[in-house]
Amino acid sequence: MSASPHPQRGWVCDAKIRTVFGTPFYSNIHKFAWGYAYNDDRGSAYLTESGDGYYINYGAKGETGTEIHQQPNPRDMSIEPIFTTASASAAIALFAALTLTASTSAAAPAAKTTSRPAWEEQLHNGIKAGGQSGRTLKLVGYEYLGRVGSTKEAQELIDEIFADHSYTVITDVYADGHRGYEFRTWGSLRKDYEYCGMTVRDRLYDIIAMHPTDVIRLTWSHNGHTYTTKALASPDDGLIYDNVATYAVHDVYIVDRNDNNGGKREFGKEARSVNVIGLPLWEVNLHANSTFDADGILRDRNNHCYMYNSEGWVCSASVDFNIDNCKIDESNYNEFSWEYSYRDNRGAQYATTGDSYPMGSSRVSGSVTHGRE
Repeated sequence: MSASPHPQRGWVCDAKIRTVFGTPFYSNIHKFAWGYAYNDDRGSAYLTESGDGYYINYGAKGETGTEIHQQPNPRDMSIEPIFTTASASAAIALFAALTLTASTSAAAPAAKTTSRPAWEEQLHNGIKAGGQSGRTLKLVGYEYLGRVGSTKEAQELIDEIFADHSYTVITDVYADGHRGYEFRTWGSLRKDYEYCGMTVRDRLYDIIAMHPTDVIRLTWSHNGHTYTTKALASPDDGLIYDNVATYAVHDVYIVDRNDNNGGKREFGKEARSVNVIGLPLWEVNLHANSTFDADGILRDRNNHCYMYNSEGWVCSASVDFNIDNCKIDESNYNEFSWEYSYRDNRGAQYATTGDSYPMGSSRVSGSVTHGRE
């Protein structure tokens, strides 16, 4: 999702849109926040994140809100009659023709084809990755346990995964950059955060109650100890969640891009985190460009941010232009700030720092100034 404000001369404006929650391919609910603000160029107009939404700066006008898009639950959908009396005879005739065709071709059945589920290749590659030198946490085996068959089974499975005695993992980053892993039970974490894991648990139940979900037992090796977990996976899209794989961060990769193509300056920053079996945990992509004429005057600018997070993680990203000091058709430079943040969603959100930012979060920010040269 992106929003690109384009004010005319004499006006300033801002527009933003971002995902609050909802994961592509898995969630049946997508909640997003939106907002726009405007003012004449004697004042300012900007939006600032506030909880699940935005607020407008004093003196500006505009509108903000949140929306939820949800796939209807089949159990709540009314069933309309398909056949009228007039069309019933034609339907019966068609059914008879199809039945005859099927019976005459029964002697030559089509070849049965099977394909490996997406998660099987992911786990196979994860075991191979564990063979690299220096790995202290390794996936050493997996076993397919079957597919979730009922809402009752889904509830029992979720309760087991998040039970007080079940293990999850904490990733520690040391001063020299290497990562260590500490296995903790949910019960021990809940002594510090009473509701630790509950948000993730509830989201996962909604997912597996609505979509085909495979269950796989994973076996992990860490410093001579063996642990087992039950992972949830989509047969088509791969691993959804696991108490260890979801939180065992292997590395964070950052790519910067700064281009100058004549009068067009471009800024880009990509950051993504992968776990110990090579699967993405979160990803952000920030982009901004500024266009200057031959005299070096700012003529246009736009920005957008892309964000993805797997179940168990939350991330955000923003690029904000300094519209007070850098005006289209007047300024000879364009200044903007950028920021992205990420955290796991197990329970650190229940405690905050002095500026109301969740403890356990990582936030990276900076500023950039574009001129023609």
